[in-house]
Parts: sequence; C-alpha cells; structure tokens
Amino acid sequence: MQGGQEGNVIERSVAPGVAIPDHDLNGIASSIIIDEDGTIQSFESISINITHTFQGDLRVSLISPDNTSIMLHDGTGGGADNLVETYDAARIPALQQLQGKSVRGQWILKVIDRWASDTGRLNDWKIRIKTIGNIARGSSSPGLDIPDNDPNGVSSSIAISQSLKVKDLNVSVDISHTFIQDLAVTLISPAGKKVFLHNHTGGSKDNIRQIYYPAAYPQMAVLLGDEAAGDWKLHVADTSGMDKGKLNKWEIEIKG
Repeated sequence: MQGGQEGNVIERSVAPGVAIPDHDLNGIASSIIIDEDGTIQSFESISINITHTFQGDLRVSLISPDNTSIMLHDGTGGGADNLVETYDAARIPALQQLQGKSVRGQWILKVIDRWASDTGRLNDWKIRIKTIGNIARGSSSPGLDIPDNDPNGVSSSIAISQSLKVKDLNVSVDISHTFIQDLAVTLISPAGKKVFLHNHTGGSKDNIRQIYYPAAYPQMAVLLGDEAAGDWKLHVADTSGMDKGKLNKWEIEIKG
C-alpha cells in the first residue's frame, strides 16, 4: 500500500505602474487576489520591479491573507538605482512562516519611500506559491489470489492522508482471471459507500485491466463531494467455480 499527494504551483502577477509617494510613511499597497483553495507547501518566490533613483529610501514588505507581514527590503542598497529582485525562502527565511497557511485571499505588497528627493514607481510584481490539497494518489500491489467460488473474496486498502473534497477520481485495476464474468469488483470509500466497478460482465474474456472514472461509470458519482482522507478499499469476489485469478495491482487518483 502506498499513498501520496501532488502539489500545485500557483503564479499570479500584477502590473500597477503606480508612483511611490516621496517621503511618505503611508506608502502604497498593491494587491494580488488568489481565489482558490490550497494549503501552502512552500512559498517559492516573490519578484518585484521598482524604478527608483535611491534604493536606500525604500522599505518593501509582503503581507499575507492572514496579516503576516514579512520584510523583503529595508533601506539597503544606498544610492543604487532601481529595485528589481526575486526573493525566496533561502534569501528571506521569514517566508517559511507561510508554510501550512491558506493560500486563498488578498496578498499585499507595501512599498514606502522614507526619505525626500528621490522618487520612483512600482512597475510590477509576481508571486509563486506551491500548495498541497489538489491531487492525492495511492497504489497497492497486493498480488492476492482470489478464492474461487467464494463471495468473501479478497480486499486491499490504500490510505489517503490528504484532507480534501472529492471533485473527481479514477481507479485503475489490474486483475488476472480467465473468466471475468465470475467477478464482482467493488470500491469502498472511507465513509463506507460501496460502488460496483465491475459486476459479473464480460463473459469469458480474460483479465481486467481497466481505468474507472465517473464520466464513464456514472455509479461512481455518489463519491463526489465526499471527504477523501481515510482508507479506500477494493474488494474482489469470484462467485462461480472453475476459473481462478489474482488481484495484481490497483491505483487511485483523487482530485480535490
């Protein structure tokens, strides 16, 4: 049994092209809205492009949706022109504070020019965030012999640890058998819902190597909207005599 999860990278950018008021501690604030759910696995980077004739005047900070404020640039650089930089957690360790927080909401870049004379403009900025909570995957290769003419059959489990609501899913099944009409293959969700993937069809055909998903197998639609976390089980029963088989492998992919 093996379970896993896959991250999703969210990139958003904005180009406000707004002047930074000179010698004004109120500064300016530019926003990026992220309107999707996800838990931050890592804050990959923030890139800023500011035209200014004296970097040392500037204070630049990022404010997350939960109001965590992280300083990116605090009056360094002296009289160098412009601030065109990309920051990551290696460069700004405080960005690690964002791990485990929700990505949804308003992200704010605040720019202040603390001293007089030199002026500038916030041209554009971009954030790149890796989240978890979108796709969960698991596989199992039990290699179980399916008992002949026995409705008790065999079961195999895959544990999904990621908490998400099922938006879509697919189940890949690999069963060796010399008469697949003997077989009933049932997917059982963590909530105990049972869905027939294969129910004594196929006649004398050999083997089941098939991917099942709601668009093609409407009976699976009852699982949509359910919680994914927990043990998913595949039950295989051979209810007729003579032909035999084996549950080689099965996999599940859940999109949240």
